[in-house]
Amino acid sequence: MKKAYVLDKDGTLVNLDRPIDGAADFLTQVDHYVVLTNTGEKSASQVAEELTRVMGVRVPPERVLTARDHMATLLLREGRFRAVKTVGVHHEAFAPLRWEDPVPEDCSGTCVALFSDGRIDDYAETIAATATHMRRGAVLYATSVDRSVAQEDGSMRIGPGVFVRSVLAFLGLPLGAVRVFGKGGTDTSIGELAVATLRKQGFTGTSREVHSVGDRFDTDVRLGNSLSWNTCLVESGC
Repeated sequence: MKKAYVLDKDGTLVNLDRPIDGAADFLTQVDHYVVLTNTGEKSASQVAEELTRVMGVRVPPERVLTARDHMATLLLREGRFRAVKTVGVHHEAFAPLRWEDPVPEDCSGTCVALFSDGRIDDYAETIAATATHMRRGAVLYATSVDRSVAQEDGSMRIGPGVFVRSVLAFLGLPLGAVRVFGKGGTDTSIGELAVATLRKQGFTGTSREVHSVGDRFDTDVRLGNSLSWNTCLVESGC
């Protein structure tokens, strides 16, 4: 039975603009794989283009899943909110949250959607505005709760998880109060989507023949364990 792989991007296939040794050769040797990344700022086509450029092998966009695309798709498909206000990198399907605007007294039926890898304008003001929306009935969705992400110079900067935890600390709420669509939360729907993508490629094996490969225990390994996949932690990144 041929194996299938759910591959992290940063720290597993590439380190910023540098391919990790052996990663490109690996992609050319396997039949079934999907690249699954927690980015809240890039689409699958953007990630596929970046990987193709950096690695020197073509990575088709249909083999890439991003938390940004996944959260946006489910928000549109479920249609459960009267209003969706975005924080971070704006998504064209929704309206941005502007901290200067007055907050309605009743925010039930509103979702504040965090599309970010850590970049958020007017950080403190946006935390306060998000918390006010939630205090008045809104819910918070996030692409990930990663505490840190790598920068171009190899250093680390704060990730979207710092923003999420700041909002929750302001409100005295646990992390479980936020629905997280990427790897690392209790919602495993992005992993189920990864398996469906592998099935489209012809994979017919069981969950135990799916291998999650990544550089983080709290995201890549956690998702794999939640779905009964095999997991492999690499030390090339985080």
